[in-house]
Amino acid sequence: MDPVLEGEDYVIESLLRKMYPRAQADAYYKTYLESLARDGTHYKMLQSKFWGTPK
Repeated sequence: MDPVLEGEDYVIESLLRKMYPRAQADAYYKTYLESLARDGTHYKMLQSKFWGTPK
């Protein structure tokens, strides 16, 4: 998903529902949620030009 396309859907739950029947998608999504150890930490980053040379 690099680069991110404007207006596209990247939400896991809705992607599963597009690919599988509702009950199966819900079961997969439940498994996905249960597999997460804890809530993630999100950082907003901005890629910028590299200034300098490695030493």
